[in-house]
Order: sequence, then structure tokens, then C-alpha cells
Amino acid sequence: MILDSAGSGATKTEIMYKAYLSHAQLKEYLSYMEQKELIKYEEGTQLYRITKQGSKLIQLRDEIDKGHDKVLSPISHVPKLQTKFVEVWGHKIRYLEQGSSDKIIILVHGLGGSAERWFKVMPLLSYKYRVIAPDMIGFGHSDKDSADYSIEFFAKFLSSFIDSIGINKAVLIGTSLGGQIAARCAGSDKAIEQLVLVAPSGAMKHSTPTLEAYIMAALYPNQSNARTAFEMMSPSGTIDEFTVTDFVKMMAAPNAKLAFLSSVLSVKNSQIHEDLHKIKIPTLLVWGKEDKMIPIEYAQEFLGSIRNCKFLELKGVGHLPHLEHPEIFAKSVVEFLDSKLVVAR
Repeated sequence: MILDSAGSGATKTEIMYKAYLSHAQLKEYLSYMEQKELIKYEEGTQLYRITKQGSKLIQLRDEIDKGHDKVLSPISHVPKLQTKFVEVWGHKIRYLEQGSSDKIIILVHGLGGSAERWFKVMPLLSYKYRVIAPDMIGFGHSDKDSADYSIEFFAKFLSSFIDSIGINKAVLIGTSLGGQIAARCAGSDKAIEQLVLVAPSGAMKHSTPTLEAYIMAALYPNQSNARTAFEMMSPSGTIDEFTVTDFVKMMAAPNAKLAFLSSVLSVKNSQIHEDLHKIKIPTLLVWGKEDKMIPIEYAQEFLGSIRNCKFLELKGVGHLPHLEHPEIFAKSVVEFLDSKLVVAR
């Protein structure tokens, strides 16, 4: 069960993240649970609470071999999301994993992010792929070393992470800073077979008000600053509360600001042009047309430099398509990965 019998209740958003559901799956889940009278929605509090019948089923969890989620959930075919840890360069690195396919996708978050940024798309991709999302060194729940967080440092770390978990073939998907890291890694790591770059950094010549707001939110992490920054990233001006709260929590961790600022300086001093010419694998470039963080005009440098590069412009989408429209994003990624784009070596 996603809810417990303590009676505290949960919002729709909380249930979606705890159950690792897409928006479409959430609707199906709640409909099923209410139909079976296992949960009840309270108009006054706008919370879902478990019923007596639901409580009885929770009490049976041990008798059904801890399989109560599978018994009660109408989407039991969604692979379980696991939290794992691995040692890389002597540091404890945390990552999320979902799915059991031989085909592997590795998701690389952006500046100040964590594996949780991929929560909405991991279930959608895990039907067909084994999906792995690390907290990059210096971010999330991974160790935060006192290091120079350069693009080269991150790329070498990512290759070492891939080796450490025993992966020899994978698709690499990176967003924002994670996209720039993925581009550097893909040019030299033979384990990477296909590449998806989502509004990658590296080509932008000038800062933007949205980026400045995000940096301010990282330096002074509170709900107000973070919400303002994330709302500026989305053309709808709205962002889910989980993303805001998680960012504030992660940036309040020891050495988090150090890693963040070091990464910002690295991006400002980096040159991506040579990295792009080294990419020979099939690549998909995804960009929100309304991106105010890294404007879509910078897509041209990537398109002009990467061979075998497809371009997907998402209208009405900002800097975070995997958060704003996860179903469209996941569908587009799967269609690209299934396509027969010729590799030029």
C-alpha cells in the first residue's frame, strides 16, 4: 500500500511520487483504490486516507510475503524502483534503478539536481529498459568531495560509475549540465551506444535571469527562492512541490553549495565545440521552445557539430521537459531509441 494506517493522509502528488507513477497511471491507481473502498478522498483536507478495509489488508502484509503492493495495485506490472549504492573513487555514490531489461538507460541530472529529477519518466521507461539514475558526485545523496567539479572531472566520474556497476553497453540521457557531461562522455566512452541531450549547457555565451534565479536559490535554499526559480523555468509558471522541497533539502546538505558553485564556474569556462565533433553515435537533441534557462537558439551549435543528430523541438515546454511533460518526453525517447538511425564512424 502507498498509504499507511496512521491516518495522516497524502496528496495526489505525494502518492504519485511514493508509488513512482506517471500522471496517467495515478488516475488509474486512485480510481481503482476508491472503487475497492481501500482509500477515501476528503474534500476538506484534499487528502486521501486509508479506510478500515485498507487497514485490514495492510495488517496482512507479512502473511502475503510482503507482496501487498502487488496485490492491491492495479499497475503491479510497473517494475519496483530500488535505491542502491556503489563505491567510485573511494566515494559512496547513490543511484536509483528500475527495470530488469538487458537494454540499459543511464540518466544524468543537471546542476543542483539529483536522481529524483527523473522520477516521472523512470516508470515510463522501465517497461522496456533497465533505467539507472545516479546522484552525480557532489550532488544528491552522493559524497561531496572538495574537488574541482569540472566537465572533465564529471565525465571521468560518469565513466567510472558505469564501469563500477558492470555496464558495458548503455544509452546515455543527460539534461542541462548533465547533457554537457553526457556529450563529453559519449565522445570517448565506447560503452555509450546512443545519446539523448536535453537542453544541454556548454554553448550559452551569456547568463539568463532564470539561471541567475536558480543560482540564488542554491546559495540561499528556501521554499520561496526555489519555487521562484523553478516557476521561471516552466512556461506554465507552475512546478510540483516535491521538486521544490527536494532541491531545498539537497542544497542544504554539507558541501552542496561548494560543488554547485564549482560546477557553475566550470561551465562558464568550458568549451563544448570539440566534444561535439567527437560524437559519432546516434543522438537526439531535445529542447523546449520556451526554455528561459538555456534558450533554444543555442541548439544550432549542437546540430551543426554532431553527426547523426535528430532534433526535437517541444512547443509550450520550458527547461525541464522530463518534469513538465514526462509522457511526451518518454514516448519521444523510446521512438528515437527504436529508430534505425545509421551510425557514421
